[in-house]
Amino acid sequence: MIIENLGTEASSNVEVRGAFYDNASGVYNLEVTQVPLIPAGEHYLLDISVDVPASVSTTLKTQVFLDGTMMHECESTSRFP
Repeated sequence: MIIENLGTEASSNVEVRGAFYDNASGVYNLEVTQVPLIPAGEHYLLDISVDVPASVSTTLKTQVFLDGTMMHECESTSRFP
């Protein structure tokens, strides 16, 4: 994924989370990655790998946090497995 800083100041406390969620908001295989400083107007390429749970139907969500506040969330339209 590409993380872009659209602000006017460098972002220094960015965290990306990826996990699979079931229908009851259960979380599976959460992966958390800290992103290094991103200057204003710049972007950062991030690889995040999350194992698909085999025994339960889930969707993949990725979330971007800045200073502990969620700034963006994306959810897959497909169900896994």
